[in-house]
This record gives sequence, C-alpha cells and structure tokens, in this order.
Amino acid sequence: MDPHTARLFAEQLARWTESHIHLGRSPLKKVEVFSSLLTSAGELSPPLIFWINRDSFMAAGVVLFPSGHTHDANDSGIHCAEALGLRHFISWAPKEVVIWEVQSGGCQKRKTLTLSGHGDEGEEAFRETLLLLLEEVKMLSVTGAIAPADLSPFYLVNLCLGAITSAFPFIAEQYLVTREAIRLGADPAALTTLAYHKATLTLLRLLALISYDRLPPSVQPEGLDRATIYAMETLPDILQQAMKPQSTEQPLPLEAATRFHHFFRRMLQLPQRKNHDFLTRVLQPLLAKDAPQLGGFPLPSENKPSSDTACLFIHPDGINKSADEEVMEVASQPILAYTALLRNFLHIPPAIAQGTSVLR
Repeated sequence: MDPHTARLFAEQLARWTESHIHLGRSPLKKVEVFSSLLTSAGELSPPLIFWINRDSFMAAGVVLFPSGHTHDANDSGIHCAEALGLRHFISWAPKEVVIWEVQSGGCQKRKTLTLSGHGDEGEEAFRETLLLLLEEVKMLSVTGAIAPADLSPFYLVNLCLGAITSAFPFIAEQYLVTREAIRLGADPAALTTLAYHKATLTLLRLLALISYDRLPPSVQPEGLDRATIYAMETLPDILQQAMKPQSTEQPLPLEAATRFHHFFRRMLQLPQRKNHDFLTRVLQPLLAKDAPQLGGFPLPSENKPSSDTACLFIHPDGINKSADEEVMEVASQPILAYTALLRNFLHIPPAIAQGTSVLR
C-alpha cells in the first residue's frame, strides 16, 4: 500500500471508528491517524491509535499496515506497543487483520480476522471487519495494558511529549494576546519561542517536583502554575536557579493548566515517578528530541580538554557525564533546566555556572 492510499484508508477507518464512539458503545474516546511516537527504535507514526483517555496517555490499541515484510512490521508494532504501554498491537494486511500479543521482546498471534485477499471487499465488508476489531479492542482495553510498574521509559517520554503538545497551542495564544506581544514588537516567531519555553519549563518543573514528592495531590488545574512556582522553593538550590521564572514568562492559561494537570495526575499513578535512575532514561531521549527546537546543538565527541580545565558549552543538546570536569553552560532556559535536572538525577556535580547569554 503506497503512502497516499494508506493515509486515505486510515482516515476512513478513523471516521468509522469515530461514528462507533459517538454511539456510546465503546470505551474508546478518540482515534488518531499517523500520530508520532518516540520509541526505542526512533520516531514512528502508526496509522491508527485508539485512545481511552488521550490526555492521560491511556491507549487501547495501535494499528499498523504491514508492507510485506512481516518481521519489520512486527518489530515496529512491538516498539509502538511499548511506547503506548500495551501488550498488543494490530496489523491490518490485505488478507487478514491480526492481533499480536507482545511477549519477551517477541510476539505471537492472539487472534486473526480473515479478509478475502482478492481486493474485492466493499466498503461494508471493511466496516464490519473494523467493528469486529473494535469489539476485540474493547476487551483488550481491560486486559492488554502493561502494569504501571512495568512501563518502559519511552511510555513516560511520550506522556511528557503529549502534555507539551496538547498544552502548547493555548500557551502560544496566551502570549499573542498579552502586553508581552507589544513589548516584543508582536514578532510571532519570538512569541512562539517563549510559549514553547513556558510549556517545556512547566513540564520539567512538574517532573522535578513529582520526583521529590513536593507537590500536593490535591492541587487543582486553576492553581497548578502558582503551586508549582511556590513548591519550587523546596527543591535543591541548583534546580531552583535553573527553573525559576524569568521576566518574560506569562501565567499558565487554564486550558493549558488542565492538560498539565492530567499529566500530573497520571504521573502520581506511576511508581517510577520517584526513581531518578528511571527518570534519567526518560529525560535523555526527551532532551534529544526537544533540543533542536530549544536551540541546542550536538556536543563535541572529540578533543575533550583535560579534567583540570573548566569547559564552556554553548547551546549544548545534552550533558557531559564526567564527574571530574567542571562545566559552564550557556543555553536557553529550558535546556539549562534539562541539564540541571539530569545532573541532579545522575548525582553528577552541577555546572559551576549557567546563563542564557555569554554577556551576563
């Protein structure tokens, strides 16, 4: 199936799924087409993801269209399932629709829905097959989720990315309508950058506070931003300095706060939230994904200075993990927050200086 046909077919399946959801006969609440996932094999975009609760990143199933190489398709299915916190994935091929169960890094067939394979199925036949599949997904939504303690770091990576992505449009709108727009000459690019920095910093502040158990579970969306800023005073000094609000930062709008509150509540359900080693494996791919948009550039891989020489990194996309080397950093504030949090979790000495400009 060529990419154009695959998209048209996925969009049709999604429309039928939405109609089924609107009838109230399914635990599903949403379906997405070719949504991006960050997995242990890189970025993948499965044709369909069925959601029970998108804001809390609780999926019911994922559908892939195999291209003829079953092994490659199954590998992609395993990686997508891992990133979504599922024990199963679905392959929709010309002759059959197969539900695969992920087991010990491999997979085996759980159930097969047969198609004619002659390419002569009408619209109604495809729709009936989809409805049968949705009934199977309904049962798997109860039995097919991975236990919270067994979730992969990439599940949390995508939970984090989902929070930023869903909250960002509301933050961007907030920046466009404030007096900050006038002060910056209403430069849309500058405002968009500030809005994305606000979204990223909000996420990192929440991760830090959750990992140290510093934010009360009773906090509500309308008070989340204020409670976060206040609770930061209980964090280690180096994290406070890296994450403190700047003069250009605007309050979090309620719509965005609601998205981050979903993230906060979901994180409270996960036992890994206080495991700094585990959270390091979340932050590293998250920063690698986010750094280009935050102005980061790859760290040099050679010509490292001697350990008795302080090293200045300008707009790095990560950290040097050497505990012996003194480091100074100049970067956007979200990158400085990322690197400070990573060093804290890895028990590496903090940078001896951080700044957003070499002139300060």
